Amino acid sequence: MRPLQSTKGAKEGLGDKVVDCNPNLARVLPRLFKPAQRVAVAKIIHSARVSVYKKSTYNLPYQKRKEHVMRVLVLGNGAREHALAWRISQSPECKNLFVWPGNGGTEQCGWNVHLNAEQLIDHVAGLCPDYVVIGPETFLADGLVDKLAEKGIPAFGPTRAAAKVETSKEAALQLMQEAKVPHPKSWTFPNPHVVATFVQGYNKPVAVKPDGLTGGKGVQLCSNPKEAENAANLCGELYPDQPIVVQELLQGREVSVFCFTDGYHVSPLVVACDYKRLLDGDQGPNTGGMGSYSWPRFWNKPLEEEILQWIVMPILGKMELKGTPFVGMLYAGLMLTKEGPKVLEFNARFGDPEAQVILPLLQGDLLDIMLACTQGRLDKVQVSWNHALHAVGVVMAFQGYPGKCEGGHPVTRRYTRKQASALVFHGSTRLEDKSLVTDGASGRVLTVVGTGTPVSHAREMAYYETDKWGFFGATWREDIAAGN
Repeated sequence: MRPLQSTKGAKEGLGDKVVDCNPNLARVLPRLFKPAQRVAVAKIIHSARVSVYKKSTYNLPYQKRKEHVMRVLVLGNGAREHALAWRISQSPECKNLFVWPGNGGTEQCGWNVHLNAEQLIDHVAGLCPDYVVIGPETFLADGLVDKLAEKGIPAFGPTRAAAKVETSKEAALQLMQEAKVPHPKSWTFPNPHVVATFVQGYNKPVAVKPDGLTGGKGVQLCSNPKEAENAANLCGELYPDQPIVVQELLQGREVSVFCFTDGYHVSPLVVACDYKRLLDGDQGPNTGGMGSYSWPRFWNKPLEEEILQWIVMPILGKMELKGTPFVGMLYAGLMLTKEGPKVLEFNARFGDPEAQVILPLLQGDLLDIMLACTQGRLDKVQVSWNHALHAVGVVMAFQGYPGKCEGGHPVTRRYTRKQASALVFHGSTRLEDKSLVTDGASGRVLTVVGTGTPVSHAREMAYYETDKWGFFGATWREDIAAGN
């Protein structure tokens, strides 16, 4: 957006001042006005922003909008959001980039802004962004895209109804059945007691998980009825208001597949493999993800076409027919079985830590692609992925993760002369007196991503950079992308 014109406040005796369109008014006003004048000036600036937004460049024809620059707000505070902010900040269309609540790394890409979570919609509207990029699934489940649309603010992500493909496993199962998308046998039960009766009769390995959101940590793999019964009881304790889903346990290679979509058109697929367990060898408790890599050696064009034809296109087509077209980043968790790919789950956003390894592979302008999705013109932009480059991401977690984690511990990096081809995306960090410390909001502190060709070189770069970083109780897996 263009800078605001001079703000006149003769009635308040403020004189003719020029105020930069800065969202953190607390940083600007003390330098320009006396304390008694600041509230009045804030109201004037807010009114001016609303007036300018009505003439937003977003509402101009695309060719004209390209001549302007935009104010973009990214919502979230993890390494995924840092990766998104990193790529969006490279867009020539992005003039001002704001992140809420952000972390110690997103400060390097733009402004971390302080908004009231209880009045988020009003505060976002007061910021007057041209575009909002939503990271976490909780915002999608709450219908933030719908609420922003009511304020005239476009956002990247599906509506609340479309996001049910992730937020309700029962709804996703029904959708897959209607679209004839291959998936494991699944059953939904109201409470653990019914699950216990079922698994005793079924007597086969199963996966047990709550119906709703669990932050990627809700699935439990059970080899016998007793384990399944214990898993169901745990689901009942942790998520008492959610039904319990039981799935047959599939055998094969697990993979995460992503594509941009405007509800009608689909981009080429990109794929990543992630590691959910805390410890090497897939041991220890389930986590949100301890690492990821792309591209896996088994990925090829025939497999991509098969997944597009039998999974992605049917599910998007069915959602369009039901009046809930999916707009945003569709994420399918698949198992590659002997019978072919089958859907374990759908997600309605970028994965974490998968986003950190696929975004470095994206060729083109991420912001432009996102806008094309929102505007229904994805077929007018080129979306391609660098198949010659590989990326390996290693998550550095705090001691005690996935349990409660402490904040305030220094995060340091050891200097060496040798430079690694690596990126470092911050998760649970913050700046405290200009020093980087752990935040305590989450146990995943950093994601270190090495890039290169072949994948073994990217892996070497990732672990070389990982060894340079340290904080109290730092832990990470040593087997990310091993043997690939």
